[in-house]
Amino acid sequence: MIKEYLSRDLDLNKLYNTYLISVDNPDSAMNEVLEFISSSFYQHQNTITHPDFMLVQKMEGNVKNISVEQIRALKNFLNKTSIISGCKTSIIFGADQMNINAANSCLKLLEDTSKDTYIFLITNNVAAILPTIRSRCAKIKYNYLGVNTSYFDSKNRKIADYYITPLLNTTKIDEHLSYLKAFASKDRDLWVDFTTNIQNLILRICKKVTNHDILLSPLEMQFLTQIMPISIINITNKYDELVKLTEDTINFDLDLRASYISLIKSMN
Repeated sequence: MIKEYLSRDLDLNKLYNTYLISVDNPDSAMNEVLEFISSSFYQHQNTITHPDFMLVQKMEGNVKNISVEQIRALKNFLNKTSIISGCKTSIIFGADQMNINAANSCLKLLEDTSKDTYIFLITNNVAAILPTIRSRCAKIKYNYLGVNTSYFDSKNRKIADYYITPLLNTTKIDEHLSYLKAFASKDRDLWVDFTTNIQNLILRICKKVTNHDILLSPLEMQFLTQIMPISIINITNKYDELVKLTEDTINFDLDLRASYISLIKSMN
């Protein structure tokens, strides 16, 4: 689930400063994020009452939105030195409920996040989030009540064939053209979903190579066989290249088709 996903990034020293978490059950997601923060940063203390944590959400009553004043208060909080842990964290719960001024203020906050600050935006309506905010965040998408092809479960959850097929040497040019056609739409969320799954594929391969108890699908095994022999260092390098390509494509508005071609080359 969400906690495992974040723990994976932390274990790999790849934890992002900002995450956009899109789920069908925001309450469950928040509980997982609170547990992750507590165990990872605050020595299992209660996150909600910890002086280095701040929760932002719509106020009770007839208030319809998260206000710009709340985001400004969050910015002031995060700009102050941590009191105990050396790490400041926050959750913006129902991030889609920010009004336009709050969203613009949040964007400025995300653009200037300090090293030891972590912000988690949780929403069940990611389409209502400004594209500029979405582009500044690492993304996690999880459906508690449905199938999660893009969620990483290091032991049981296999990566869908759709994301593995373009990496294989046996893939025909017509199949690659169908992927290029999909990316011609310039859908940045499609790109993030695609590359996130391949990142998870690499991590599953890494666990398999290091003798973890993990069952790979036939296409996952085909990809592993294709890149053998390979060392953990080489796998890590592939992961780093993919993360950088993912971020550069979004941050610099690169052509998705060109990035797709670069991705295929880097994985072979």
